[in-house]
Formats: sequence, C-alpha cells, structure tokens
Amino acid sequence: MIKDKDLVYPNEIWKSILNSKYEISNYGRVRKFYKYNYRHLKTFRKGSIQIVKLTINGKGKDYNVAKLVVEAFVSKLKDNEVVYHKNGVIADNELSNLEILTRTEAGRRTGWQSRRKGIVMLNDEGIISRIFKGTRDAADKLFISRQTVSDYCNKKVINPMYKLYWADELIEEEEK
Repeated sequence: MIKDKDLVYPNEIWKSILNSKYEISNYGRVRKFYKYNYRHLKTFRKGSIQIVKLTINGKGKDYNVAKLVVEAFVSKLKDNEVVYHKNGVIADNELSNLEILTRTEAGRRTGWQSRRKGIVMLNDEGIISRIFKGTRDAADKLFISRQTVSDYCNKKVINPMYKLYWADELIEEEEK
C-alpha cells in the first residue's frame, strides 16, 4: 500500500499555514513538521467541503482545505469571495482546479443544484392565488412555521388553513 507521504507529485510546492508547523502544498496536501520529519494529515469531507483538523496556538479548529490552498498561494479571500472547484470534485484541491469567485457568481454557477422547491397556493376555485419561492418564503408571508408549510404540501394535515402544493407536483398532476 502506498502512503500519502510516499507519493511524489511533479512541481509540488509547500507553503506555511498561518505561521505554524503546518504546511500545505499546491496539490492540497497538508503536513505537519514534528521533531525530525513531516507527517501528512488526512482530510475528510464535512458537508460540501473538504476539511482538515489543525491545532494552532493551542486551539483546535476545522479548516477548509481549498481555502487554505488559495490563501497560501494566491491571496487572502475577501468577505464576499468563495473558493470554487472548476471540475466540481470537492476532494480535488489542486491549485489549478480552484478559482476565486464572488458569492453572487458562485450562486449563478451552482444555483441549479439548490434543493429549494417552489410552493403554490390555490384559492377556493382551485386557481393559483400566490406563488412562493420555498417553505421559508411561504412561512414568512403566511405567518406559519416552515414545518407547517411542509406538512400542508405533503398532505399531512386533514383540514389545512391554506391549500398549499409543491409547484412541481401540481404541474405533474395537471399534465396527467
């Protein structure tokens, strides 16, 4: 079995992370210097980002590997900037695969992956009277909880106050 420390990448460059004993490479690998040698650290996925646990100045914290690579080799991110993986593979933190985008641009590129479902409200005649972006929007405008909105749409309430439906399911019913 080949260990991470035994792998040799062409043109791999190492830079210090936050002036500590940790270093990160342009391939997204992380290592720590101990007494006489380096030990490579494992990264893991947490939600939609690749994380590495580091203890700096006595405080342990999870760090986004892609962000560490960009900040070490390109520049520090501003408040409205995020790191975007060009090929969509979260575990591929090679510098050439990373790009700095504004939050707005990242939203444009990844918005289609959103799980938000539109909601429609019907009046007594069965005509669409209101359209909502999602459960949060409907809950805010109707002054009910998000869970109640979801329960109405999933037909879990016997006598609901509002006739709410998932927009895509209502369209599918009408097409049948």
